[in-house]
Amino acid sequence: MQNFTKEEQKVLRGVHASLGRKYGTSGRYVSFIAAGDREANTRLAKSILKDLKAILEILVPNKSKTFKPQNKENENE
Repeated sequence: MQNFTKEEQKVLRGVHASLGRKYGTSGRYVSFIAAGDREANTRLAKSILKDLKAILEILVPNKSKTFKPQNKENENE
């Protein structure tokens, strides 16, 4: 099962080693999870997958979401 598209994997390519260090595992293990070659069925793998998704959301924000500043003037709209 593939967790990320090829384009998403390209964006995430630089974070494998960093996440590996964070979790005390190899960057290769992280890349297996990102590619779907390793199932995320352990606590460690699930945590890594969660972080990969969070990083992807930061690096490639969803274009359908628009930023709306929260202030007193917008509360009644």
